[in-house]
Amino acid sequence: MSILRIIMTHWGSGDPNDRLALRHYYVNHYEHVRQVVPKEKLLEFQSSDGWGPLCQFLGKEARNVEYPRVNDAAQTVNLHIFLQFFRVWKLVEKPLIYLGALGAALWAVWLGYRKIDLE
Repeated sequence: MSILRIIMTHWGSGDPNDRLALRHYYVNHYEHVRQVVPKEKLLEFQSSDGWGPLCQFLGKEARNVEYPRVNDAAQTVNLHIFLQFFRVWKLVEKPLIYLGALGAALWAVWLGYRKIDLE
């Protein structure tokens, strides 16, 4: 069983597919963290905030580069298209290899017959 499934089973009151229970646990967990962790040691961060708040919280100089956007919608769509292509490729890869080998063998035979006809 994967660690994610174990956690979701625990958070979901035994059912990792119970989205309502998962949401309830998520909200309660973050509320608990807000109550327990001292305000000066807690950063509630949104990646859309960029480097500023994060660097300030860590006591580091702000970076002069754009904050990475790994979950960008366009990148997600591109990844999905790539994965679909990869799945299709895995289905046709072996048949294409066999077909290519068969084609090469037939071509070699054809060249052999052609050579005989030319002599």
